[in-house]
Amino acid sequence: MIKLHFIVAILFALVLSEESYCQNINPANNKVFVQNEVSIIKLTLNETDKQNLVFPDDPSIDQYYPAELHFKNSLIDTVLNPIGIRIRGNTSRASYKKSFKIDFKEYGGEQFYKLKKFNLKPNNNDPSFIREPLSWSVYTRMNVSAARTNFVELYMNNEFMGVYLNCENIDDEFVDRRYGNEAGNLYKCTWGADLSSSNDAYNDWNIELKTNEEENDRFGLIKFIDLLNAPQNDEWESEIEAIFNVDNYLRQLAVESMIGHWDGYSFNTNNYYLYEDSASGRIQFIPYDLDNTWGIDWIGYDWTTKDLNNWYNSTMNVPLTSQLLRIDAFKTKYVSYLKEVMAFWFDLEEEAVNNFELVKPLVEYDYYYTGSFGNNYDGFLASLYSPFANHVKYGVLDYMNKRYESAVVQVTAMKKNTFSYSDISLYPNPCNGQRITLKGKAEGFALFDIQGNKVIYTLSSNNEIIFKSKLAQGVYILRTHEKQVKFTVAY
Repeated sequence: MIKLHFIVAILFALVLSEESYCQNINPANNKVFVQNEVSIIKLTLNETDKQNLVFPDDPSIDQYYPAELHFKNSLIDTVLNPIGIRIRGNTSRASYKKSFKIDFKEYGGEQFYKLKKFNLKPNNNDPSFIREPLSWSVYTRMNVSAARTNFVELYMNNEFMGVYLNCENIDDEFVDRRYGNEAGNLYKCTWGADLSSSNDAYNDWNIELKTNEEENDRFGLIKFIDLLNAPQNDEWESEIEAIFNVDNYLRQLAVESMIGHWDGYSFNTNNYYLYEDSASGRIQFIPYDLDNTWGIDWIGYDWTTKDLNNWYNSTMNVPLTSQLLRIDAFKTKYVSYLKEVMAFWFDLEEEAVNNFELVKPLVEYDYYYTGSFGNNYDGFLASLYSPFANHVKYGVLDYMNKRYESAVVQVTAMKKNTFSYSDISLYPNPCNGQRITLKGKAEGFALFDIQGNKVIYTLSSNNEIIFKSKLAQGVYILRTHEKQVKFTVAY
């Protein structure tokens, strides 16, 4: 019997599921994307060119200017000359603090650590600076194609231009690093790319082909859009999986809905790429531009309570989400991935705080930061827990707590793959602030005070929770991905 079980295990390992195969889809951070420090970029360029970049007469023009670049962090100290720099972005072009694209090959140079370009993003509408890197971190944990990021302090002709997020460019090198090939078509999809009609496949206004432009063969995209909008029959599920990485998209959807990324496909038909992966023969979905997340809102919603079961915009035609969720097996997977995100949700708090502390010394002197939405240093200091301006409805950690609370209720209510509650309790309750015993089975949990601060503990072999420091009197919460249990400390 033991030998039979061993053989079955070996066979199962050989027939790898798609989920197992994708576990390491994102590459590790290289020397450019060093974490836990702020890199330095110093640009030297003609002063007139600098003024045209910072205060352009027409910010919509994509004109590169030559410059010398000095990049420095704990692993690199390199000067490149010349590189090209231009204004980038959409709405950020009108902001006081501009967004920039650096191209290492614009004037005949070579790739920089296998990167063709930098995207230097000011994330003007995020007073905390940390929403986008935190969002990419969630996608990375969920094995969705994710851009690598790091913070930089930017100088032009020795003037401090402020704190920026360097965000990996999505191009042929990006997909090659994740899928092992770059031969397929890569499409950049912007507002209005709802995939509701194959007649839009050649509309470069919102579905822009970024590779293989000369051939401009979009038959694969047309086939995908036509099937996506076809009536569902017994073969539709297998047919869509044959040409589109459904599992990857459902993982993406779970993250999109939890972080409140309303400016993506499902709610605003915006900000994503599609890649025709020549190795698998399937289209891959890649999200991008993740600053409108974690409680930022421009359209009048409370994203902490938006129903995860009806996350997509029902007033728009968004077949990529609505059609997939009509399939029971896909809906079940989506719910399981929501649970997976919820299981590590509060692990993100430490990362958020660390990033916040990392940029804090620089934000105080970021003059250009104050030019948008009334941003100021006091607002930044409060941005982890408090709203700021009309469009920032929640602090980052406040959003984290409130989204989780509503997610527990919503996911539990879903018909497919609902949570099965364990009978969890704590005793004695109230406790003495030094230890408390967990009764029942909880696969992963965290403790918090009533303000949402994490409590450090150890768990003994007999399920006794021992607090690192004696807790003050008050109410505390034990949270699992299934439920939460309150307990009280009273002396």
